[in-house]
Amino acid sequence: GSPPGDEDWRALGDPGVDTLLGAGATEIGLQDPRGSDRTLPTSVVIPTSTSLPADRPPVEGKPVRRRRRWPWVVAAVVLVAALLAGGAYAVVESKLLVPSHPIPSLVGKTLPEARSAVRADRFIVHTAGSVPSITVPAGSIVTQRPASHSGGRVTDAKQGAVIDVVVSSGPPFVPIPDVSSFATCGDAVQALAEIHLVGICPSSSAQYSSTVPAGGVLGTSPTGSARYGSTVAIVTSKGHAPVAVPAVGGPGSTYATASAALGAAGLVPTKHQAYSSTVPSGQVISTVPSPASGPVPFGSAVQVDVSLGPQPVTIPDLILASVASASSALRALGLQVGGPYGPPGASRVLSTEPPAGASVPPGTTVDIYAA
Repeated sequence: GSPPGDEDWRALGDPGVDTLLGAGATEIGLQDPRGSDRTLPTSVVIPTSTSLPADRPPVEGKPVRRRRRWPWVVAAVVLVAALLAGGAYAVVESKLLVPSHPIPSLVGKTLPEARSAVRADRFIVHTAGSVPSITVPAGSIVTQRPASHSGGRVTDAKQGAVIDVVVSSGPPFVPIPDVSSFATCGDAVQALAEIHLVGICPSSSAQYSSTVPAGGVLGTSPTGSARYGSTVAIVTSKGHAPVAVPAVGGPGSTYATASAALGAAGLVPTKHQAYSSTVPSGQVISTVPSPASGPVPFGSAVQVDVSLGPQPVTIPDLILASVASASSALRALGLQVGGPYGPPGASRVLSTEPPAGASVPPGTTVDIYAA
């Protein structure tokens, strides 16, 4: 058959829609499938209210269920509170309400001075380390981060920001070279100046040395290393230390034995002979200087006195002297008197034996001849 007409569509409509869905329903017309602009009699009704129609009583024995709205209210309150808390946290974290201040220059200041300079703006000075410096004194700030200027402009930071600083540990240490090969202190001073050290040659630093001549360089004080620009004492040699004069006399001593002992001590012996009434001839009498005088410079000359025995006596001229006076004169010289020889009653000396002018040992007998 033919498609239904308008009247047929109307006959198919449901006159009870409003009754079923309530007065608050919305009707949406359907288009004619044949392409015309006419609205079909049958409509789709969308309810706009969940309440039952006023003219439809509830089913007996079943209570009417009403939708609860408080969970949605609580959820909305929680959501709003979370958004507020998140916003507050974001504000705190971003420090939107914290004022900013220009960062001062702290370079060259000591830590107490730096902390005093930032106290008003409540910056925090943090020591990040230390470095040696030949221009910034020890304990003063060498660098800071952030800097007070960047790109020619003043640097700002939030109140309470941390400023990292690096502090000077003073001049760096410089290795001290070996200067013991230099012949003079002046040469060592010049070598130290080339590495920015100040060399001095105080006499108080000089030391004795058995190998380096006087005036030569032994080393430095301190050794190893010293701070850039600091003073280094150069240790010079005073030569060999003084030596004691050994005792070389006594029974059995000779110049040969004395010379060997003095040479072994670093001294130079010289021979000197002298008469001695107590020391046998050829034996060492003493030295000059003596051992009791104390140490002498290394290489000093030491005089060795060797005995010639008792000093000889020269017989005086006693001719025509009385026998009595001649005898007295000879005994005074340590000589023995023999005689007098001659006729009885002779009282004048005619001669002596040994004769006048002769040199004899003390104790020699001298005979007197009288007339």
